[in-house]
Amino acid sequence: MPSNSIASLQKLVDSILSTKGNVQKKLHKLAQIILGKSILFIKGNPYRILEGEFYIRSENHPDPFTHEQTLQSLFGRWYFHRAGSSDTAKYRGGTYKGLDLTLSTDPNVTFAFLIRSIELVVSNVPRAEKSVRKSGLGIIEGPSLCVDHILKVTGNKSISDLVEQLDPELSAILPKGWRSSPKSTHILGLELNPSSELIQPTKLLESPRIGLSLNSSKPNNLKHGMSFIMRPYRFLSNGKGIKKGKPHMILRAHECLETEEICELVGVRESNIQKYLQWMEIGVQTCQQGNHPALIDDLFQKYVGSLNSQRFCELYGICLILNKTVDDSQ
Repeated sequence: MPSNSIASLQKLVDSILSTKGNVQKKLHKLAQIILGKSILFIKGNPYRILEGEFYIRSENHPDPFTHEQTLQSLFGRWYFHRAGSSDTAKYRGGTYKGLDLTLSTDPNVTFAFLIRSIELVVSNVPRAEKSVRKSGLGIIEGPSLCVDHILKVTGNKSISDLVEQLDPELSAILPKGWRSSPKSTHILGLELNPSSELIQPTKLLESPRIGLSLNSSKPNNLKHGMSFIMRPYRFLSNGKGIKKGKPHMILRAHECLETEEICELVGVRESNIQKYLQWMEIGVQTCQQGNHPALIDDLFQKYVGSLNSQRFCELYGICLILNKTVDDSQ
């Protein structure tokens, strides 16, 4: 990105928010910036973001899986997940912790990137930071574990304690010349277009997001849920190293890659791929048995709630057909 990288990022976000149709290609470009051309600094130590998910809620993009928290309507802030929509709601604890980079340039739109996995750039950690080197080796995987690691590295017992050390606006994107700026920016910040030795060019994988489920208690959201639950808004720069969501990666990759390449990029055996594809085909066949509108209510109810690997693959096949039918009719 050019020197005015923040302005360029905002311009790309504006383009995404103004798009009424498919935003996938533009989200992929945005993911390339966050995962491939940015470095997360935690107390001055460099980390690569290896995995994350986009969440957008607007009139043109009614994604029911987005939190719609007020802070997510801002650009370039840190948002630690809260147990409610109020700005004063308590921060989520336990395994429900999460950290978003907020991206919205429209006060009426919520747009955020959930950080799912990070990895320390070991070669750039000073010897004085041995404790960080020891605790940060390997991939930190999962939103909650990422937050736990940030707390550990920054020496904080709680998110509230950490937030008190950050600047009041929770600015996430480090300004040019940040190394000579106030100390608070050293604690947690994202540097766009950092020095080349920190960057690791890679091919990004896409997949549906992790842990989403249809909710029967919100019937108005079921239609939108079926439309959005399998959208490939999760991006990864290290599919082989990430353990969670292998079926998600495989089924999406199968739409454009050969089996041998999927095995290499995702780190799975061909037998696993064939198993997931067979389960997906069950969903495809279910959807092709009759009139789609007549099947829709039954399909919703069958796949409400948490999904194991087989049910996920079946639902992927169903959504593949249903959403294609909707797209073809427009």
